[in-house]
Amino acid sequence: MKTTHFLTLLLSFLLLFTSCKKDKKETPPANDPELLGPEAGKVLHYSFNSIAKDGSGNNMDPNSTNNLSFTTDRFGRANQAALFGNGGSTTNIITPSLSGKISGLPVAVSFWVKTDDFTRSQLIAKSDGFERSTYSGYTIYLGAWGNKKISFSFANNTGIGSNAYSIIISPELITANNTWYHVVFNVRSATDYDLYVNNVKYTNCTTGGTATTMVFNPPSVGIMGVYDGTANTNFTGALDDYRVYNRTLSEQEVSTLFNFRP
Repeated sequence: MKTTHFLTLLLSFLLLFTSCKKDKKETPPANDPELLGPEAGKVLHYSFNSIAKDGSGNNMDPNSTNNLSFTTDRFGRANQAALFGNGGSTTNIITPSLSGKISGLPVAVSFWVKTDDFTRSQLIAKSDGFERSTYSGYTIYLGAWGNKKISFSFANNTGIGSNAYSIIISPELITANNTWYHVVFNVRSATDYDLYVNNVKYTNCTTGGTATTMVFNPPSVGIMGVYDGTANTNFTGALDDYRVYNRTLSEQEVSTLFNFRP
């Protein structure tokens, strides 16, 4: 009887200890399931957990980085977000072309971003063709089309005129410096899109251009942080959990990414 009682107490203690241990929140590794989110159709994923490395399983690690460092993320965890423009430097990440991973539209791009200056043009990411010889793939800018606005353009690799691209420009949504914003672009065409900022859906964007398809230009590479190496478009701020999908994300999936807590 005493032995049975002792074993019951011991088992209860072990269960309580295991439960408490599970409740302890630590910084997860780059490939931890709680960081993965929606997996179907994911072609690139930079979690920026103290390293610039692809977590999609598609071998899309950056080709190179320049002046990249790391900073605290939106949860206050050290070295868990990419820092661009630290100390006035120009930061860039050269990324592989998405050709072969995405055949065109639709596409979804999700990321967390904050900046210290939303009053000027800053390149977040260009998927390829940053050499400027022709517009191809997609480009995401902050402030290029007006203060506090973020834009997504896609291009058909036919030149550099307005018939070579289409663009989606948000209302004034990035309204505070040094504040994290979650941004998702779901793009099916220039007039069929969803923009989410902090889990709120917007369909009242300004649009322009006449391109109807998105075409990549291999072997041209992409770039994050600055356009064609010039400092006048350099991004100064932080970027986290950057994801690209070859499909659009559902409202529930967007909400999952926004509400994730480590």
